Amino acid sequence: MAFSGAPAIMPEVGGIRMRQLSWLCACLVLAGPAPAWSGDAGVKATLDKAVGALGGESKLAALRAATWKGTATLHGLGKPITYTGDWAVQPPEQARVVLAGEVDGKKFQRVLVVNGDHGWVKQDDTTQALDRDRLIEEKERLYAAWVDTVVPLVDQDFDLSPLAEARVGKREAVGVRVACAGHRDVDLYFDKASGLPVKSVTRLKNPRTGKETTQEVFYEDYKDFGGVKRPTRITVQVDHRTTVEGRVTDFKPRQKLDDSVFARP
Repeated sequence: MAFSGAPAIMPEVGGIRMRQLSWLCACLVLAGPAPAWSGDAGVKATLDKAVGALGGESKLAALRAATWKGTATLHGLGKPITYTGDWAVQPPEQARVVLAGEVDGKKFQRVLVVNGDHGWVKQDDTTQALDRDRLIEEKERLYAAWVDTVVPLVDQDFDLSPLAEARVGKREAVGVRVACAGHRDVDLYFDKASGLPVKSVTRLKNPRTGKETTQEVFYEDYKDFGGVKRPTRITVQVDHRTTVEGRVTDFKPRQKLDDSVFARP
């Protein structure tokens, strides 16, 4: 649903170690029909309203994969860096991200692929397999992105609890904490008036250092794509500092993506 996440991988681009590139908008995808519900009534009401605002359960449940394009600006490395990207995501464990940009007059291309228990990063002409810690971290970010799509949250594998109301920008928002064994908690906030998701909060970890940070993703400018609404303006903050500002274009829902999309780059 959004530009998500600060990936653990920090590639060398023009001599600068960059983060925040890869899961720019991995949260845009939805998955699976919702099973029967038995849980907190207030949480159910919040999620029901969100599903309705996003297009309705039948529309959302049909979205099992998606592709899209985007542009973004990366902050925090001195001069802002603008780049473009193409995403293909089939949750909860398959994604391919191709990014291109320029740093100090030098062009770069970066491809990141996660395919279940395997992952690779290709920087220009060099491909490397993700080590265990880096793969775990990328999969955790992909999981958080999947959670943000709302529809999977009705599954009984999730422990859902209400959060205190909060303000997100100028909006009054209601929140839901999503817990699942083996994953970090994700806090989701929804516009109290419209029901649309407006913010996601989770913890990130740098596998190189082990340091944890707090990531906040803000969703704005929802537009209709084939009967479902998706945010097209996304801002990422890490420890309350803006790191990525992005725009989504050309979003296309898919029933299924071929496995070859997620092959080693």
